Amino acid sequence: MIESDNILDMLKPKDLLFYVKKKPVDTPTPKYRLVFDENDIDYLYVDFIFYNKYFDEKDWETKLTFKAFENLDNGKKEIASIDSYIDVPIDQNLITVTESWGTDEVNGYWDIGNYTWEVWHEDKLLISNDFYIESMGSVTKDENPYFNFLSLKLFEAPSTIPPVDQRKYLSRFMYNATRYIWAELQIENKHPDQLWMGEFVFNFYNDI
Repeated sequence: MIESDNILDMLKPKDLLFYVKKKPVDTPTPKYRLVFDENDIDYLYVDFIFYNKYFDEKDWETKLTFKAFENLDNGKKEIASIDSYIDVPIDQNLITVTESWGTDEVNGYWDIGNYTWEVWHEDKLLISNDFYIESMGSVTKDENPYFNFLSLKLFEAPSTIPPVDQRKYLSRFMYNATRYIWAELQIENKHPDQLWMGEFVFNFYNDI
């Protein structure tokens, strides 16, 4: 084991990421997210990813503690604490440590709310990240209980987004006259009378 004063000499935190495993088909690469629906969760998985500063120098081992909190109006409430004993090999530069919390039953533990995972080494906080759980229902290819899709438009602009009335929507762009390509998503909110957290991922592909 190494001393807590030296832990950041051994590793550099990179990410703290979250996902759920979709059964029966699980992909090799997790689909990391920050927003989940309680109807999709049995276990919520957390990946702590860090750089091994002793890569190509020596093996080492340590104990990390993963802590989960529910963020309430009057403060945060600890709901999980997991000790994780890890061996870091000399030949791996990027290390991923995975833990999880929940039950075998979908919607059996996690409820709607705002949460935080933290990773500690003794009394030193290494990294933290927030995530959110909603309860409108599962999103599928055929049903979206959160919103209706209206349009997705593209426009060229500088790094500062222009007002709506100054946007010129395009489907083709000149390479020598294009600074940034922006995407504008328009949706119809199915729950305008209540606040909910959404997460949208925009993927840009280049066929060249």
